[in-house]
Amino acid sequence: MPVYSEVLDDNTIINLVRDYKNILLLGCGACMNESLAFKNDTPIYINENNSSIPYSIQKEMERIKNMLTLHGFKVKYKLLPENSNSRCMINYGKQIYSFLLEPFPDVLLVLSCPAGIFGIKQCIKNIPIIKATKQTGFLAYGYTDDHNGNRIIIKDKSFLSKSKNGYD
Repeated sequence: MPVYSEVLDDNTIINLVRDYKNILLLGCGACMNESLAFKNDTPIYINENNSSIPYSIQKEMERIKNMLTLHGFKVKYKLLPENSNSRCMINYGKQIYSFLLEPFPDVLLVLSCPAGIFGIKQCIKNIPIIKATKQTGFLAYGYTDDHNGNRIIIKDKSFLSKSKNGYD
């Protein structure tokens, strides 16, 4: 059962990063992608060149990048980890953050559930990490794969359990 999280509103995100110029936006292709797919009625995954692309998180990262760029920030974004789909389960035998050796980000802005944030904080110590999400519940969902191999949530076969106060 995925953790259900929602992205903070744009003004809150801008206020969270106002002291930084160069932002690296990291997105998780697991729970956060599924949360966005459920909320926005978008595909979980699309099939592109025989590869499953976490569609909903990709679209949200593009949206946030464009919004922050319009407000004067320099933004790059990356779905992590590549060739896998979650931030809360980490293979310590692989260096998945080698791109941080380049001197780009002043801050990491993360779209993830709390477990993903925790996982990132275990691996990265020298760059501020800001979460741009809030866990609000849990999601149990039904899905179907269409004729193109795209994975779609079936809302009437899904259940969202929301908390009054959130969980994080």
